[in-house]
Amino acid sequence: MLPNLTALDNIRSSFYLTKRPNQTSLSYAQSLLEKVEISDLQNTYPANMSGGEMRRIAILRALSCHLKIIIADEPNSDLDQESATEIMQLLSEIHQQGTALLMITHDKDVARYSRKIMKMSVGRLLD
Repeated sequence: MLPNLTALDNIRSSFYLTKRPNQTSLSYAQSLLEKVEISDLQNTYPANMSGGEMRRIAILRALSCHLKIIIADEPNSDLDQESATEIMQLLSEIHQQGTALLMITHDKDVARYSRKIMKMSVGRLLD
């Protein structure tokens, strides 16, 4: 999280780096906030957010980039069950739209969203 940017501008920061921010980026960022029911945070700075709120904003920022692949390492850590479910539904939706998703997790509830699960033991991947 960039401390000098609001939640909304943190989400839109990829547009600042790759292209000019515009009305489309603004409305898309707002729609992402609405999907996880935290649109009331759009003008809030990270210093005034909980760890879970910052985690959700960071995930939304990654999703706003329209990436071809997302690597998510424990995407639901610091989130309550309801927020975790919202994030997983959003990640599933992004995946259905064509983005590849690689998740690392210890959470069996998160793993159930996967089409393929691989386990790791002592640094080795197991089928």
